[in-house]
Amino acid sequence: MAMAIQAGEICAVLAALFWAGAVCFFKKSGETISPLSLNLLRNLVTVVLVSITIPFLGEGESSGATFEDYLLLMASGILVMTVGDTMFFSALNRIGMGMW
Repeated sequence: MAMAIQAGEICAVLAALFWAGAVCFFKKSGETISPLSLNLLRNLVTVVLVSITIPFLGEGESSGATFEDYLLLMASGILVMTVGDTMFFSALNRIGMGMW
């Protein structure tokens, strides 16, 4: 009896594959770029792509959030992403992609 594959299962597998590919690219990039620089570059690309995407989706206009809410969210994201991802990229440079 054949089982139907659900969209969530496909998305879960694709997320794992894309993350594995991203880690490979981050490892290769980390050979020539410092972890902090790599993180700042990645965050810059993310901000640009999200800024382009949000208007097309029509998000943010009727959310009810104040400007201060958005500032707090951005400050929190910048702090956490900068510290956490820089540590991740540093560990990736030191340990590598897999445990031996």
